[in-house]
Amino acid sequence: MTHCIALPRQLAYERQQGCCYYCGMPMWLRSADEILSRFDLTERQAKLLRCTAEHLLARCDGGDDAQSNIAAACHYCNRGRHARKRPLSPEKYSNLVRSRVMRRGWHSDSLLKLLPAPHFPVRTTIGRHSCVPLSEITQDSEEFPAGTAQSTVIAR
Repeated sequence: MTHCIALPRQLAYERQQGCCYYCGMPMWLRSADEILSRFDLTERQAKLLRCTAEHLLARCDGGDDAQSNIAAACHYCNRGRHARKRPLSPEKYSNLVRSRVMRRGWHSDSLLKLLPAPHFPVRTTIGRHSCVPLSEITQDSEEFPAGTAQSTVIAR
């Protein structure tokens, strides 16, 4: 069985304005040159920011390649979620990644110094995302439990 994931990945990338669903960092879709020309990254650093199709509900759990089940995630975040013994749900993994990003403990310092502030996707419903600047993020949110160091977008 062949999975044609290229179009849903591209649509998610465009919907998220080229930002990773989890860490909010800029990604590249077709060629590392897309990001190498904008930032002073090494090829190794750029490879971590390759856009991948993240199945919000994994195929092995009954998820499909429908656009509503695909988010664009950088290779580093996508690999990290699925490398766990028991992968977290997208929401829990997103909370974990965002808390580490806010503490500058997710990507390496050398990479973070070269990239702009992350833009986190706003999740209105699964499969519908847009990105917002970090400056519009707050820690006061219903999306995260009280007392956590998570962030989300202020309702406008």
